[in-house]
Amino acid sequence: MKSLLHWGVALSTLLVFGCSERQDTATVYGEIEIQDMRVGAKVAGRLDQLAVETGDWVAAGDLLFVIDSPELHARRDQAQAARDAANAALARTDDGARDEEITMARLDWQRAVTQAELLRATHNRLETLHHEGLVARQQFDESRAAWRAAEDQMHAAEARYQLAREGAHVEERRASAAQLRQAEAALAEVSALLTDVHQYAPVRARVENVVMQPGELVPTGAPVVTLVNPDDQRLMLMVREDLLGQFQPGDEFQGYVPALGEHLTFRVRRLQALPDFATWRQGGDVAMHLRTFQVEARPLTPHPALLSGMTVTAEVPR
Repeated sequence: MKSLLHWGVALSTLLVFGCSERQDTATVYGEIEIQDMRVGAKVAGRLDQLAVETGDWVAAGDLLFVIDSPELHARRDQAQAARDAANAALARTDDGARDEEITMARLDWQRAVTQAELLRATHNRLETLHHEGLVARQQFDESRAAWRAAEDQMHAAEARYQLAREGAHVEERRASAAQLRQAEAALAEVSALLTDVHQYAPVRARVENVVMQPGELVPTGAPVVTLVNPDDQRLMLMVREDLLGQFQPGDEFQGYVPALGEHLTFRVRRLQALPDFATWRQGGDVAMHLRTFQVEARPLTPHPALLSGMTVTAEVPR
């Protein structure tokens, strides 16, 4: 009988201490999040080569996939042709007219001078005959118009000859140089896009998902491969504000990961208030409204077995 009494007292003591312990601590819950990266390309085309599979580990700089874009190659050829044409135009402007062109311009001017002198002499003769009444007024007017048109052509030919001798003006050289720079910029733009058809891993990561397969059309910016950075692990806890004293930036705490059966040490990085719908309300004699905060913490040492979505619990004093 005494033995049963002793066991009853011991059990009552354990229950009292257990309830007291549960009242003195609170359990907060959170989930592991691991940063993922959706890798796509700035150019549209057909997926030509896929160098990875789901679950593969890649190092920074490893090839992920290649996109084939014939349209982009055609644009590059057009840009190269425009660059070459602009370069030739600038060289022509700097060199000026060739000797043959100068000779042709001089001969054209001389022919125009001869033609103008001939028509001027003809007009003078017709003018004398017109005053004597031997030539009609219409014939006289036609000769004068032909002579003046020949003089205009003579002046134009002389201007072309002088331009060929002097070469291009400064403004023309600047315009040719600007056209060359514009063509080079267009070629540089297309060349930069062409480098984007080969996509490489930005960091060491694990291939979480392969979205597209070779042969499929890839729109601009569409993700082809999803990577997970194992070194960027974070724990997101939901904590009532009356427990925030245990989770200040820089504080360390122990968290239990049921999926691994291990305790890990985390360090608080930042706090963020959640919207009003996450406010915790308590009824009773005195109503209390407590905000819920999101606490971001990171493990002191990244754990290779941690996966996104794993639950973590932490016991903290009330």
